[in-house]
Amino acid sequence: MAFRDYIHTPMTPRDIRWGLQQGAVAGIVAGLVFAAFEMTASAFMMGAEAFFMPLRMIGAIALGPEALDPAYPLLTASIAG
Repeated sequence: MAFRDYIHTPMTPRDIRWGLQQGAVAGIVAGLVFAAFEMTASAFMMGAEAFFMPLRMIGAIALGPEALDPAYPLLTASIAG
């Protein structure tokens, strides 16, 4: 079998670090793509004034319902989200 040599190859800490870095980058990119899609979809379906509502809704999970208020700083709600 051609792949038998690779089955028991030990992983080094460098290999583990590389895998964790790749996973972290992929997770961040996926989160940004998801947020962009949600923002675009909400603006398309509910109007331009709802563009930032998904970021406020995600931020409200950590900050509470006051993050949904338009007077609440958008930057704070976005960073928490």
